[in-house]
Amino acid sequence: MALSLHLSPSDGAPPEVDRLAAELENDEGALARAIQQALARSEKSRLLLVVDQFEELFTRVRSESARRMFIANLLHATSALPELAMVVVVMRADYYAECFEYPDLLQALSAHQVLVGPMNLDELRQAIVGSAQAVGLAYEKGLVARILEDVIGEPGALPLLQYTLMELWDR
Repeated sequence: MALSLHLSPSDGAPPEVDRLAAELENDEGALARAIQQALARSEKSRLLLVVDQFEELFTRVRSESARRMFIANLLHATSALPELAMVVVVMRADYYAECFEYPDLLQALSAHQVLVGPMNLDELRQAIVGSAQAVGLAYEKGLVARILEDVIGEPGALPLLQYTLMELWDR
């Protein structure tokens, strides 16, 4: 639904968003058309679509047909519009094996992947502190060290860190 909200020609009007969402669920060419239309309405010449936490396609989407259609839309858009659209998929490495069920997706990922290793201590500290500094905030003394102690070296620590920081931000 978020994708149809951002690509809808109506700036979020429910009927248009719902129409595009339905098209994306039933037509593998819908994303390519929506991208072309969005670019025609804007001053931009290319569109970068970032699908963060792509593993949620395997953990949260229960319908196999919906999963396959989403993948088909991504692949079709990048092949039909190579000069206009680029898709970046961000996925945890422990979900890579899920892609084996989708040969076309696996082929695209294999041909264009960039593996990013875990963040080191300094990178994690900068991610925590830099985000707060960017908006003029600071953490209580010792809190950053405590957070780092809890996440450094832990598998899947980055999503946990993200959740923790969002909770802190909300409070």
